[in-house]
Amino acid sequence: MLECACQVWHSNLPQYLCNEVESVQKQALKAIYPECSYVKALQVVGLTTLEDQRYELCKSYLNRMLNLTTSSIICCPARESFPIH
Repeated sequence: MLECACQVWHSNLPQYLCNEVESVQKQALKAIYPECSYVKALQVVGLTTLEDQRYELCKSYLNRMLNLTTSSIICCPARESFPIH
């Protein structure tokens, strides 16, 4: 539920709120895998950070909006090119 409709609000999410949302996933993984770091727990369960997931969802949404076939993918600039304020 934390990421519902993220394609709409992701680009305007301030960094402090991005960190807050991410902390929910961190706490959940820490409860499930207390012996693992956040990065290791993500690897164990096959997830990425919520920020990475939002980026991929937005990229996928853009491709669908432009009616691209699966063989033609838009080359999006790296997420780091668009700092979140």
